[in-house]
Amino acid sequence: MVAHLAAPRRPLSGGHAWTWRPDEPWFRLYHHDDRTPDALAPRRYGPLLRFDPHTPPPDAPADCPAGRTVIYLARTLRTAGAEVFGDLREAALCPRYRAALVRPSEATMIQNVRRAGSMAIGALPALSTADLPRAETQAWARAIYEDRPAHRDVAGIRYTGAHDEGDALVLWDTAPSLALVQDAPVRDPAVLRRFLVVMSRLQVAVSLIDAAECRRCLAAEERRGWARADP
Repeated sequence: MVAHLAAPRRPLSGGHAWTWRPDEPWFRLYHHDDRTPDALAPRRYGPLLRFDPHTPPPDAPADCPAGRTVIYLARTLRTAGAEVFGDLREAALCPRYRAALVRPSEATMIQNVRRAGSMAIGALPALSTADLPRAETQAWARAIYEDRPAHRDVAGIRYTGAHDEGDALVLWDTAPSLALVQDAPVRDPAVLRRFLVVMSRLQVAVSLIDAAECRRCLAAEERRGWARADP
């Protein structure tokens, strides 16, 4: 019988720490809009995704009044694409999708919940990979954020990508600053060629759409009056 992921028993303790070093750039795949105006901008609005520690209720995301923010990263472009587009099995690329490489400005301690790291804090590997209600995984994210079980200096969570089992990372507002290595539109020919290859291996279809067809562009325009023109 497979156990169900239980709620976190507070305070969390133990587990494994992993150090992200400045010579290890990771990918960020993001949609350029008012909530992510550049590759280094954290997202304060939430909770939305699996490991968001934001304090608003899951059914009413908002700008976090506690100032909690996230940046999601992946070790490879394939894992970054899988995390963003894997649920739909389709990557509809408007001109505002960008791929960046970023690195930490200094060594950064991270709570590692990959493999046995999840069980070491009382969770299960399903925390990272299973199709679970986001309210459940976000409760664990808040517990890890608040309790820092591996070390008081942990500033994020390293986890297993749900679609390709690659290395993924969420950074919090407590992390050191990030440095930009490179940043380019996903539709840049050199980036797009590589993106098409890695997405084909995951059977994720890639299409190019106009900003006027992109729900994220339209939502940003409605929020802030952003123009539909290409950036």
